[in-house]
Amino acid sequence: MKSQVENINDETVEGSKNDIILQLVNEALKDLLPVVNPIIDQEIKSQNLDPWQNVAGGTASPGQYCYDFPWPVGNECVGASASWSVTNFKGLSALKIQKFTAISLQKTGGNDEFSADVNLIVSSASSLQGSVSGSVGAKVAFIHPTVSIGGNVTVNSPVANATGTITVSYKDGKICISKISLSAPTVHTGDISVSVNGLGVFDFLLDGVVNVIVNGFKSQLLGLLSSQLTPLLNREINSQMPFPK
Repeated sequence: MKSQVENINDETVEGSKNDIILQLVNEALKDLLPVVNPIIDQEIKSQNLDPWQNVAGGTASPGQYCYDFPWPVGNECVGASASWSVTNFKGLSALKIQKFTAISLQKTGGNDEFSADVNLIVSSASSLQGSVSGSVGAKVAFIHPTVSIGGNVTVNSPVANATGTITVSYKDGKICISKISLSAPTVHTGDISVSVNGLGVFDFLLDGVVNVIVNGFKSQLLGLLSSQLTPLLNREINSQMPFPK
């Protein structure tokens, strides 16, 4: 749908003209969301990002713990190492552009050419979930056991915020957005929870192992999501340009 504004070419109302054009741009950006969101959904799936295999992993020490083991070990301090990976990560296709807003307008060339600064918010009402696997090895006195672990990770309230610019033309009371360039989004999440089983005799290391996985996964996930979303958002939004048609 194309919006029209008449009789706003007088230089004495230039400020009002810009305000009206900015309003038309925001109306167009709002109309763009139901067009582009389903395309982003499908593109996330087609690029094998939902589910997303081999998302992240690492190795770290959950710390040193002293524990009273049964005879013949007795009281010993345990030095442990946890290796972990997150796979089969689901839910990214539920991410949607919730807000796409132009906040300022500047002339870039002739009277009919403008650029606008924009803010974009992507979020999901659903959590992201994946599978955790790995192993925990420990040195206890004269024994060096290793146990396999498994479990799940849940990421709540993922949100990505991006800024950028758009190119806009105005003619005969109509606006047209021809290009969009978005920066790498900053990604935030709510709580990240991890459940782990399989520690057996090393169950006293549970809190340390969970902390290793949560901290390591979060530090990797935020950057990974940003790097995946940046080209995807730019490509799929620009595929709909010019807009409105």
